[in-house]
Amino acid sequence: MIQAHALDPDVRLELAPAGPSLDAEVAAAVDRLWHAEMAARGAGLFDGPLFSLLEHSPGRLSARAVTYRQLIASRRDPELARRIGLRPMGVTGLLLSPEGVVLGRRSQGLHTEPGRWEPAPAGALDRLDWRAVLLAELAEELGLTADAVSGPEAVALIEDLGTGVHDILCRVRTRLGADQITAAWRAGGTDEYDELAVLAPDALEGFLSRNADALSPTLRPMLRAGGLLAA
Repeated sequence: MIQAHALDPDVRLELAPAGPSLDAEVAAAVDRLWHAEMAARGAGLFDGPLFSLLEHSPGRLSARAVTYRQLIASRRDPELARRIGLRPMGVTGLLLSPEGVVLGRRSQGLHTEPGRWEPAPAGALDRLDWRAVLLAELAEELGLTADAVSGPEAVALIEDLGTGVHDILCRVRTRLGADQITAAWRAGGTDEYDELAVLAPDALEGFLSRNADALSPTLRPMLRAGGLLAA
């Protein structure tokens, strides 16, 4: 189940005071699962910083600092997930061009939701400045620099009750057309996506119906929260 909570366009993300450390048993279990994941996925796995949501209101989000290894361990062990209590945060952009909204199909080689369509760009929140994170994802994934867009402005906090992930959904506008966006992605984007689609509002429903088995669970709720689909 997905829930959308309205946010102010300039919502603040604040770091809460550090809480108690993981107890020794949990910390040891996290380390064991992390090393197993590294053995399975290779040295490219990086234990970077993340944020876990504590409280939210339209104008303010409060979060605590956590690590990627804690997220991996939580996904591998439900009991450990309960004890760690993560509510991981991400940021997703509804990139709006004169020709429509940009969607990306996640590459088949990814570990999370391969082959599924989602708004592009999107990524984990690893800094308090959510605007900077969104713009960095825009450059990395689509090859578009900040001077090609206006915004971002927050729209909603999208809560996935199944995974516990909370995404700050942002609206971002660009003057570029579909061909220019696609060219920038091919020239400077990563392989996060293996296909892009730029869809006018009247083409969205047909596209979603045709690809119903390959949609991220949060895609429709995000499009509704952004005013691109009927509620």
